[in-house]
Amino acid sequence: MSLRGNLDQLVSFDTSTYDDPHKSPTNRPLIDFVQQFFSALGYGTIVFSDDNKQYNLLALSPALLLNYTFTYNQLVDAFYDKEQRLPTANEREQLLAQSSQGLKPQGLGLLLSGHADCVPFNAAEWSYKPLQVTSKGSLYYGRGTSDMKGFLACMMEYAERLSKKYDGEYANMPLVSFLFTADEEGAMSGAQNFIKFFAADYQSNSPKYPLILEYKISPELTRYYIQKLRPMLKYEYSVKSMLPLFATYLDCTEMLLKQSHFNLVLIGEPTTLQPVTAHKGWMARKIEIVGKGGHSSNPHAGINAMELAVDAIKGLQGLQKALQDQRFANSDFVIPETTLNLGVIEGGHSYNSICDNVKIGFDIRPTKTEAQKAIPAMLNDFIARLNHQANQRYSTHFNNGQEDNTAGRNVKTLRTKTQTTVTTARQQALRQKIKERLEATANFAHELPAEIDAAYWQFMHDAVEVNLDKLELLAPVGESAGRSFNNAQDVQRSFHEQMQSFAYSLLRPEDLAEVEASLESSTEKETQFFKLEVQFSDTPAFACSDKSALAKVQACFTQPRPELHVDYCTEASFLQEVGPCVVLGPGDIAQAHKVNEFIDKEQLEQCVAFLEQLGPQFPTLTDKSTMECFKAQSEQKYQQHDFSNQVRAEVKAATAPAAAKTAQSAAKAPKVSKRTSKSKAKSKAVPE
Repeated sequence: MSLRGNLDQLVSFDTSTYDDPHKSPTNRPLIDFVQQFFSALGYGTIVFSDDNKQYNLLALSPALLLNYTFTYNQLVDAFYDKEQRLPTANEREQLLAQSSQGLKPQGLGLLLSGHADCVPFNAAEWSYKPLQVTSKGSLYYGRGTSDMKGFLACMMEYAERLSKKYDGEYANMPLVSFLFTADEEGAMSGAQNFIKFFAADYQSNSPKYPLILEYKISPELTRYYIQKLRPMLKYEYSVKSMLPLFATYLDCTEMLLKQSHFNLVLIGEPTTLQPVTAHKGWMARKIEIVGKGGHSSNPHAGINAMELAVDAIKGLQGLQKALQDQRFANSDFVIPETTLNLGVIEGGHSYNSICDNVKIGFDIRPTKTEAQKAIPAMLNDFIARLNHQANQRYSTHFNNGQEDNTAGRNVKTLRTKTQTTVTTARQQALRQKIKERLEATANFAHELPAEIDAAYWQFMHDAVEVNLDKLELLAPVGESAGRSFNNAQDVQRSFHEQMQSFAYSLLRPEDLAEVEASLESSTEKETQFFKLEVQFSDTPAFACSDKSALAKVQACFTQPRPELHVDYCTEASFLQEVGPCVVLGPGDIAQAHKVNEFIDKEQLEQCVAFLEQLGPQFPTLTDKSTMECFKAQSEQKYQQHDFSNQVRAEVKAATAPAAAKTAQSAAKAPKVSKRTSKSKAKSKAVPE
């Protein structure tokens, strides 16, 4: 498919990201299209998500997979020489880790990355169809053409040209991988999920990591390995026993990412092909202001949250000036200081009512990491001062004994609400203590007939969970609850009479003291008129100082280009954790998020030409000398490793379905045969 054809397909998918995630359509159709495209070219692909709605895709370099697999199978050769058997599942994990160590000095090569989502659109405002590419003169119009499906189309065009150039010689291709992310226009969850694969404790079955939904290995890549690389091994293995390429590709990829990093991550945001090497961070906050409503005919009957909002806005303006301090500035940016912008204000519900609630939304763009670390403490101190001033203002009205004490009474009302909250917290804390004592108490249960013992305790456990909040908390503590019951019906009939005394009899004096102490330490002394909330996870500031990575980018141009610092954010904030990042792509950021978004056709072609210059700077590792070097390194590392001598009869079935990595089935250890003729020798099949 042509560059234009790929762009047509990508733009046709509605991948809008709304502030409310429930409104955002799934991007799975686009990801499926991209997955099929790369699989057909020989790439291994992983589709992953954390919500089963917005999906991400990694297409890993075929040369990287082949090298890793070949190195692994060399270690299997050495293992078989020593143990006269194939490794068990645990031993394979160790060999996989050793294999990835061989690639670590080289790195994972180049990662081309782009986000698949766009901002929403109103079709009625457009002169063209937003989900259809319209060619007019030198421009392509359509949602996402510039930000940033234009670069995604360039990635696909470059991958296709690579495939044609190497004509199935996958091991000779440069180390270039491709990443398509979701939710960049929202919380950047796609990029944040991707970097989790690089965590040292990464485990695909852990709830703290993204769910891997699908992974595929290209049949073409499988055939290539059998024909070209397998004959170089000392022993012949059946296809079923050749790991990790055919049976545990996911293990292979996970181990690669855990052990190494990319040499360069190129993020194709629209920069008119100018390299961006730093940008600011982003912090979004909301202040909720709670007052006391009432009729507007008597403004003193309430506490007007809008008047309190004036104090908050003035305070934020003061914070704006404080953030202009040179400690938080960077002269390389067009706007050198850390900025604070008031973006949203909501409040009130009618003209004739005292406003009881206001929300103020604002964002901060720190210039560097040091500034970003200092800002949360500044904000907390700012909110504390606002609350203190508001408490002083209304307490003064009350304490001066003025005839109209409404404002002071309102403060008391708010404090009563706070006390109610504390009472609820006390109930919850006591409920938990009672449940703990209930589960730990054995002597009371022994008074019951054995046949109803289990039913009674289940009933009591459930009742404490559901009904404790209905109890009178001022009831005397320590009342005896020791009774015997003949059947479960007696328990139920007498439950409401004795539940209170029974529950509290389980508590000890130290339990009550612990609950009250925790409430005392957590209870605010002042009424909280102002509350600060984090709206989205903070986006760190980004900066690239890797001279080697920058030199590779600059080498693609006839003349060095200036390295820019920009004020907007990209996924480089997170992807910089997996390799040095440079932001560079076709299109102009001035077109991003606009009606009638467009991109210059020539910029797309220039971008593909740039990628064709950049990719070869990350060469494959499969030349003969490198192979011999790897073999020597692998055997040396093997000799240093203390493998278990225990022979296990069962190992993972190499034919286990790829989609169910954790499902293990037993199979006898496969036999292998030593090569006598690389061209004619046949491998022995794994026994079924």
